[in-house]
Amino acid sequence: MLFFPTAAEDEKAAPAGTLQVSSTTWSRESHHLFDFESREVHCREFAMNGGTFMRNGTEVDISSEETALPAGDALVYIAASAAVPGTFVVSPPRVPCRTKKLWAVVHKDSPSGHNLAQNDLFRLGRVKFRVRQLVLEGPAQPSLCVDGTKRTTCGWQRGKDIESKCCRICLMEGPEDDDPLLAPCACKGSINYVHLKCLRHWASIKLNAPGHSDGTYFYRPLTCELCKTALPTHVSCNGVEQRLVELPRTEPPFVVLENVTDTSAQGKGLHVISLAQRPLTMGRGRECGVRIADVSISRCHATISCKGGRFVLQDSGSKFGTCVAMPWVQVDDSKPVSLQVGRTVLTLSLPSSPSSSDTMDVSSGPMEEDTESGASAASPAQAAAGSPGGNPSYDWRSIGWNFL
Repeated sequence: MLFFPTAAEDEKAAPAGTLQVSSTTWSRESHHLFDFESREVHCREFAMNGGTFMRNGTEVDISSEETALPAGDALVYIAASAAVPGTFVVSPPRVPCRTKKLWAVVHKDSPSGHNLAQNDLFRLGRVKFRVRQLVLEGPAQPSLCVDGTKRTTCGWQRGKDIESKCCRICLMEGPEDDDPLLAPCACKGSINYVHLKCLRHWASIKLNAPGHSDGTYFYRPLTCELCKTALPTHVSCNGVEQRLVELPRTEPPFVVLENVTDTSAQGKGLHVISLAQRPLTMGRGRECGVRIADVSISRCHATISCKGGRFVLQDSGSKFGTCVAMPWVQVDDSKPVSLQVGRTVLTLSLPSSPSSSDTMDVSSGPMEEDTESGASAASPAQAAAGSPGGNPSYDWRSIGWNFL
């Protein structure tokens, strides 16, 4: 059973101004996951003023700047903040390692959850999602631009010869006044042309788009099944561009999530989710609005709801947890912080920290693009200085896994 000391015990364990750190390491190594239901864990307690946390097997140790780093994987680097006295800044290690970002744990017992912001990167188990768009109200509609794809346009095919050409789907010759023939891909010969209505009907079946405005659907760039060429996103009709795929109008509030991890048959794409009638459930179960076929996903893993003008991400007691990526984290004396680094979870607090039932604000530093997955990161120097960088604060609940 996992045990985390209370605030009163923390005060006895370390003097004021000393950071208390509890490390919990899962005994197994599996895709950098941490099993929140497992009892096969190794726990240690630390009182420190700064240094680098290292893990060798299941043993976690700390090395100060004055001593050489022990063998193992570097987890995080902790330093006292020069900008805000009495606080500490946690950032990725300053030595070569596999840790590229910090993952803040969203606890299942948190009533406030994590307030999502545009471009946030969060993880359910080992499956990652990026928040592409958040709309509370107004006429705005989803922006369906997936990374790596460009807006392309296909025009009508005109000329005398076009009257004798056949549509590859319905096999009817020639265009109609409201149904032109298109050449949308690289196919040649008798399968070069297709009617616009036939192509739209085929695309709607492939995307399984709903016929009502407040539904949830998955959008991905379409390719020709024969030549594998990407189909155009728009069609030009008499100088007016319109979408190739006719999608329903989405009722606000809605959120657009990009599926960053390509682990399912759906592949990479965008989840368009309206929250007008009910919160979104994400998981492996059939009843979930966004169904994720992955072994690291629980049946009902997490939910996204719109509360008080905010989009809130909450964990539903999942086995492998819900986390939000942070470039760096600042720890003060008001609230504890919990971070997952691979199969290790670090809970950090100052002696005067209250119990884990309180909410906490995690301030992040200036963010730079991470080439690996599009995530954002901050330089360790900026993190150690405690610079807020003008970025908004992130609200989430600290954790104490007393349910394990």
